[in-house]
Amino acid sequence: MLIQLNESELREYEDSGRNYLNSFVLEIQQYALSKFKERNIKGDVERLANDAIIKFLQENSSRML
Repeated sequence: MLIQLNESELREYEDSGRNYLNSFVLEIQQYALSKFKERNIKGDVERLANDAIIKFLQENSSRML
């Protein structure tokens, strides 16, 4: 899922950084189809994000081995 942080989530991220994102990911995994379904970003933004991820993985595949 591609989800934009709302204001309170963004504040939590600014306060707690990666620790907050790790807990938020677990929450998304648990409640994706109920709580977060309507927040899933689709369309052009989703394609741009997917393209960026693919490019990153291709450029860094040798480092990941």
